[in-house]
Amino acid sequence: MKQLTDYELRDFLVLHKIQRFLNNDQPQWDWRAENGWTEDLKANLLIDLHELLDLPHWRQLVLDAQSSEVELEQWWASSVARALGMDMWAIHWKRLTDNPTQSVLWYQVMEDLTEERLDQIVSLAIEELPLDEIAAGPANESGNIGQQYEPHRCLDFILQNLGPYPGKGIELIRVALRSSTTRNRNMALRALSEWG
Repeated sequence: MKQLTDYELRDFLVLHKIQRFLNNDQPQWDWRAENGWTEDLKANLLIDLHELLDLPHWRQLVLDAQSSEVELEQWWASSVARALGMDMWAIHWKRLTDNPTQSVLWYQVMEDLTEERLDQIVSLAIEELPLDEIAAGPANESGNIGQQYEPHRCLDFILQNLGPYPGKGIELIRVALRSSTTRNRNMALRALSEWG
C-alpha cells in the first residue's frame, strides 16, 4: 500500500475522477448493485476518498509543481488546484506574461477567468499576439495542427470564453472573423451568437 508521500498529482486526478463517478447517481447503480456494488460499499469508498483528497499534502504538491519546468507537471498542478478550489491566477498570469505566444498558458489563464480579469487578458492579447498575421484573410485551414497556428490557438482559448461577456474583446472578435482558420471564425461567431 502506498504511503501518503508516495502519491503524486496524477494520483489525485485519478482519485478525484473515481469520486466524481461514485457521486454520479445514474440508473446504472441498480445494475451495479446486482454485481456487488452495494450502497454501503459505495458510501465507504466515498468517505475514504473524501478523507484522502482533503489532505493538505495535495496543496503542497500543487505549489511545488507550479515551479517545475516540466509542462506536464504544471498541467497536473493546475488541474488539481482547480479541483481543490485553489486560485492560481497570479502564477498563471506571470507565466503567460513571460511567454505570451504559448497557447497552453492562455488556456490556463482563461480557466481562472473573472469579469474583472477579462480586460487585462484582452489588453495582453492585443499587445502580444500577432493579430495582423492572424487576420490574414479567410481560408479553409482548421488551425489545429502545426506550429504556425500557435497564435491562432492562443486566440481560440480567449474566444471560447467571451460568450458570457457581451462586448468584451470585440477587437479580438474582429480579428478572428478575418482569420485564415475556420476554428477562429467559428469561435468568434459562437461568442457573437451568445451575445445576442
